[in-house]
Amino acid sequence: MRNVTLMRSVLREKLAINEELTPEDLATATEIAQRTQHMEDKLLYTHIKREYTAQKTKKQTAE
Repeated sequence: MRNVTLMRSVLREKLAINEELTPEDLATATEIAQRTQHMEDKLLYTHIKREYTAQKTKKQTAE
């Protein structure tokens, strides 16, 4: 398994700069939330999921 702190910081940075999220990012956020059980990590998962869904919807409507 990868370092949770590193994975967490990469995801936060992607959110901060509005970088496009991938299904792997969503899987990573899920893994972090399940492994640590911290409320902060569960919130990070929620933000990642919401942003990923919004990006996916935006992409589909643009096509």
